[in-house]
Amino acid sequence: MPPPPGFKPQTLRCLTYNTKGLNIPEKRRRLLREAAANRTSVLFVQETHFRLGSAPQLLNSDFPTGHFSDYHGGRSRGVAILFSKSVPMLTEEILSDREGRYWFVKGKIAEKQYTFASIYLPNVNQHRCLKTILRRLSSFTEGMLVVAGDLNVPLDPRFDTSAGKSSIPSNVLRHIRRSLDDLQLVDVWRAHHAGERDYSFYSPVHASYSRLDYLFVRQQDILLTEEASILAQTCSDHCPILAVLSSPLFRPTDRQWRFNTSMLSDPLLVTEIYTCLRTFFEKNDSPDIPNPTIWEAHKAVVRGGLISLATALKRTRSSLIQNLINDIRSLKLLHHTSALDLDYEQLTSKRKELNDLLNTDIRFASQKAKCHFALLENKPGRLLTRILRKRQNASYIARIKLPDGTFSSRPDHILNAFQHFYQGLYDMDQMPSPCPSTTAIAAYLSNTVTRTLSPAMIDLLDAPVTSDELLSVLRNLKRGKCPGPDGLPAEYYRTFSSTLTPKLLSLFFPPLETELSFTHIRSRPLSQSFANLERRGPMSGATDLYLY
Repeated sequence: MPPPPGFKPQTLRCLTYNTKGLNIPEKRRRLLREAAANRTSVLFVQETHFRLGSAPQLLNSDFPTGHFSDYHGGRSRGVAILFSKSVPMLTEEILSDREGRYWFVKGKIAEKQYTFASIYLPNVNQHRCLKTILRRLSSFTEGMLVVAGDLNVPLDPRFDTSAGKSSIPSNVLRHIRRSLDDLQLVDVWRAHHAGERDYSFYSPVHASYSRLDYLFVRQQDILLTEEASILAQTCSDHCPILAVLSSPLFRPTDRQWRFNTSMLSDPLLVTEIYTCLRTFFEKNDSPDIPNPTIWEAHKAVVRGGLISLATALKRTRSSLIQNLINDIRSLKLLHHTSALDLDYEQLTSKRKELNDLLNTDIRFASQKAKCHFALLENKPGRLLTRILRKRQNASYIARIKLPDGTFSSRPDHILNAFQHFYQGLYDMDQMPSPCPSTTAIAAYLSNTVTRTLSPAMIDLLDAPVTSDELLSVLRNLKRGKCPGPDGLPAEYYRTFSSTLTPKLLSLFFPPLETELSFTHIRSRPLSQSFANLERRGPMSGATDLYLY
């Protein structure tokens, strides 16, 4: 099906990662940041090492939904499946293991049935454990099946080990391949890289490489896989495996831009923005141009400058990280063939350099988060509301009931349904009730309003807006909130108030034009079950709309 106007196809990016323990907060944060950087849709994790009943949280705004299977016997094993906020997964059924060996999730994504399985096999008797897991999975599976995990065994030692052989008995490998064939599971990476050699694990004790991590789909679905790759090893002794699958999802071609306020901590950038603002207002200070036009044009100009500066900073940092990842990848491939200690030392040094670079950002973000929580943890407010609410679903509407009674998951149908519903709900011109007369309004006010303003208060309200009042309003704006759809938050107006205040003050004389009062409305569902708009009602609609 071709994408609706304003949307383009979105792939399903599946990433599997043996993390070798996630009880360190910095390591959990690094895992989620790395997954987000790879635009992961579904994250399969093995060896979380969470204890059953006392597991830490492995979720954030990028991955708000997760399913975990923790080992009841201690901090070992453990698997998990996390879904990105961009994946509208409607979970129907789950199946977990108290031994922390597998976790199955079944549900729908845009009306298409999927089953996801994350598995972790032991170091011995892998064939027996896999047979038991796949037997339970065969009766659980529905729709497209995606299996990912660490099998702790090279399926084909000739190509999946650097030594060309394995200590695992051949009968174990034969039973494992037979179990996979019974479920018609195909190794996605091998299907795209037939005859190639690459590995996901290095054993310093044996000085050998092997490919132990896999991602499988059924043979009938192998043509839906677009690519598969083994990524660079970073925060674990295993490499993550990435597979890109076709999906029925669409994503918007354009995203709403918002200013990154962390740029304001750089004095050089602040000075450059100040110079840009002063130059713009000096060149456009003309009585022939209306003040609202100058104000709106300045936001477009400064937005372009900020995007340019942010892109340059991101490009520099991304280039540094990518160069380190490329060096790690090159040294790893070199060590595959040379097996020299010098190459391994260089590889370890590059990994440490990358980890230090990433840990700096993580510590800084952690310190800011701790400070924020320390200031607000005992105060009723939005932070406490978010904590208590525990909303795990992303901001999406999976499907909508159309006027003809059918359900649709197409984004354009959902947008049109909301538009028509609220147009009819709040269209005052179509209401049959007559407007009250002036006499009726005056009588109502005289009977209802018991207090009147003093002449001094009336004069104060009628007086022109002053710069002190405007600065007071700017100081009281909430941090991180954008007053309009331009993406410029309150911090921007406060930081550059000396330049912006005179221009902003001139907008109040004459009154603001209607174009300056536009709002940006984004719908957000209260519940997955509210597919019928009539069931929501006007009050639920009010809580479902974010106004910017």
